[in-house]
Amino acid sequence: MVVHHIVLFKLKPELTQEQRDTFLPICQEGLAKVPYGTSDAMGPPIYDAKAAGYEYGLYRQLKDIEEFQAYRACPEHMSLITGIVAERVAEMVSFQIEA
Repeated sequence: MVVHHIVLFKLKPELTQEQRDTFLPICQEGLAKVPYGTSDAMGPPIYDAKAAGYEYGLYRQLKDIEEFQAYRACPEHMSLITGIVAERVAEMVSFQIEA
């Protein structure tokens, strides 16, 4: 079954405007290097009144649970988690749906 991977991000309040502005392009560039997933999207909410303060969302579709597990462990993904996400994200929600 397909895995739908959703992540929401709240950035650290002390970030400079430049750090905020470069978060999305740096993440998108890093995600493009991840060899797993059949489709993805990342960006700010289009209706932020219900976004609960989350500034960006990520969606990635993976073909099955095995590919999701490989995605989670791959060096390209871990580089994002231990790099820009650790440096700039205050809160993160990660949610997966298998359908």
